[in-house]
Amino acid sequence: MKKFLLTLMVALFTGGVAMAQAPGMPDAKQMTDQMVQQYKLNDSQKTQLLEANKVFVEGLQKMFANMTPGEMPGQETMQEMQKSREAYVAKLKKILTKEQYAAYEKDQQERFGNFGGGAPR
Repeated sequence: MKKFLLTLMVALFTGGVAMAQAPGMPDAKQMTDQMVQQYKLNDSQKTQLLEANKVFVEGLQKMFANMTPGEMPGQETMQEMQKSREAYVAKLKKILTKEQYAAYEKDQQERFGNFGGGAPR
């Protein structure tokens, strides 16, 4: 089950990175703008979130830079991705209020269900 969840996470991250690299697709700024609107963040939160999103997206891009299209990442890359996601979520917890984070977590659960795409429990 754990391998299945990690594989699914890889697929989700791969899709996110591919979208971030493709013209007209979401990038760190677009992710931030969407979250600012959705969770009603203030200017200070927006600045912090943009930095967190940039670090997260750039990290994922580096992880996949040497992979060929369609190639599945190895166990080491999957572990790096998991650590990157956990670090990102930890930053979000510091940036968002409890209410905003609860809304974010609920949205992630609705979006990804029990497939490991939401915040770690």
